[in-house]
Amino acid sequence: MVYLATFEELQSVWQPEPPTGPSPKKLTLADGETWWYMGRGGVLLLQKLLQIGIFMCFLVACYTAWSFHEMDLDFIPFLLECSWGRAVVGKGSNDETFWCDRLDKRSDVCFVRGNVLLYTGNISDVVLRTSNPRTAECQQMEIIRPYTRKWEPTTMASVEPVTLRVEGPPNRSRLRRLDLTACDVRHSVAAVLFSTGGFTGNPYHDFQDVLIPLYVTSQHWRGEVVFVINDLRWWWVERWGDVLQQLTKYPIIYTDQDTRSHCFPEMTIGLYVHQELGIDSARMLNGESMLDFQNVLGRALGRPCRELEAVPKDHSLQLLSKSMDPGVALGDGTTNITRQLRLLIVGRTENRLLLNEKQIIRLANSLGFKTQVLTPTGRVQVRRIYSTFHESDVVVGVHGAGLAHIVFMKRRAVFLQIVPLGTNWPSEHYYKQPAMDLGLQYVEYAIQPKESSLSQKYGYDHPIVNNPSRFTSKGWATIKQIYLSNQNLRLNLKRLRGTLLEAKVKALAASLTEGTDSLACL
Repeated sequence: MVYLATFEELQSVWQPEPPTGPSPKKLTLADGETWWYMGRGGVLLLQKLLQIGIFMCFLVACYTAWSFHEMDLDFIPFLLECSWGRAVVGKGSNDETFWCDRLDKRSDVCFVRGNVLLYTGNISDVVLRTSNPRTAECQQMEIIRPYTRKWEPTTMASVEPVTLRVEGPPNRSRLRRLDLTACDVRHSVAAVLFSTGGFTGNPYHDFQDVLIPLYVTSQHWRGEVVFVINDLRWWWVERWGDVLQQLTKYPIIYTDQDTRSHCFPEMTIGLYVHQELGIDSARMLNGESMLDFQNVLGRALGRPCRELEAVPKDHSLQLLSKSMDPGVALGDGTTNITRQLRLLIVGRTENRLLLNEKQIIRLANSLGFKTQVLTPTGRVQVRRIYSTFHESDVVVGVHGAGLAHIVFMKRRAVFLQIVPLGTNWPSEHYYKQPAMDLGLQYVEYAIQPKESSLSQKYGYDHPIVNNPSRFTSKGWATIKQIYLSNQNLRLNLKRLRGTLLEAKVKALAASLTEGTDSLACL
């Protein structure tokens, strides 16, 4: 039986007219063939059935989603080779795995295990070659951009994509040809493929987008892993090469330069990122933290090891009291138990400049600090930046990318962040909380309107000056345009003096136990 309906009848499925006649009806054609068709009453019945069917499908979909959320995936030996997402992992019978986690808001990460073939050159191509017919049925091709800022389309558009696909079992002649030519280099360890494009070269993004995520993704292999780099920037690899070599025992593969094909037992494409300048120990296999990452930096860049005498406890309060008086030496004249505290001012070159920097240096020196200024640009060697930050008892800087080097500081050192107008949220989000997680003592100097160059440009009564939240609520582009790119500072020295004294007390208290600090000497 064949159902025939006019176009108008099909339109009436959702809004049918009342039935006007019997149903069904018989139609005999000239050649004697008989057809049956429904009247409007039949169409109304069809509408009800469709509505019931759609409702039932909705219930089934809801139940399925709830089931996948609640079930323990450890008990699922196989779901589907072409499944994607954190909750649905495809795993074949020969320990072949092919899946992508696209649920994280910061980055996409794909994982392939089995006979993994990497084609390099202008376009990177990762192929899982399988002899499992069921896995071979997976015809879906995935494209991933292995950089950790997936929420920024403009940034991600500049990152070279990597193609992932499954290749089924070839015929004998093709198999013979693949065995001879497809694998120029065979590796016995896993690989991690990532990009050094995007914002690399900016110190904050060097740590946040690449170095910390690379440690998070690869540290559990304890160096038994090969790094594969897309979007090669030679100057970046040269700058951070010592750190990379702490994470891998093998030569790095550069897809832009290496035209050979490589085979791996497994490969991770993309990097995991947890939080701003930080690591979530609960998500790490062995509970590693930022302190473990700092140890890697220390081994790579040469943490200085100072032999410091322990300070007798009965001198602690006396020294703290003396430290508040800038005219009193730190030592007591009989026991060489203290030293001059070192204060580092992080310099800037384009905006958010300290217009009275020389006066600030004189003020710090008058309070007993040994003060220096370092502007950590790309022209300054990383080892020098590391040693300067690590040896400083107090680091002072205006909110900006250069402050990312606080990851070089020793535990319990003091980080004094100068917060310009309109930067309260980024100052707290990007540096205050990470600094506290690093075990630093955090001190903040939030400037007043009269200390900002914006007050001279717009006047004290302008909402940009007296009501920054009105503009910062519009988003990052507005914050950057008004408060980051077009603001300089002239600090009130009387206000700053009190903040520096607070930092001095904290730094001296930390120095009293410096000799027993487990991170002071490694």
